[in-house]
Amino acid sequence: MRNYTLRDDGFAIYNYIEGSTGNCLPSEPRLSFWKIVDNRIQFYIGKDTIIEEVMVTLNRKDNTMTFSSYIPVPVKDTDPKLEKVLNMIHYDVLEKQY
Repeated sequence: MRNYTLRDDGFAIYNYIEGSTGNCLPSEPRLSFWKIVDNRIQFYIGKDTIIEEVMVTLNRKDNTMTFSSYIPVPVKDTDPKLEKVLNMIHYDVLEKQY
């Protein structure tokens, strides 16, 4: 599980939890940056190292925000199952009411 805390000064605090059931360990928090590019939020370090990008969709009808995986160039393959795995990121869609 990955977590980002967005600060209004352009910094983001990133940490994650990894391991197996009953044996999970949190990482040390890491400082990164974030910015909005088109319809995405980019989390990055340095000038050219993007850690993660998510597409953001605002739904004004029910006041929800949807974060979806962003893959700049999706992999195409004749095997649909392999294609899905190759294009998978840690989560597909996350919805949050705001």
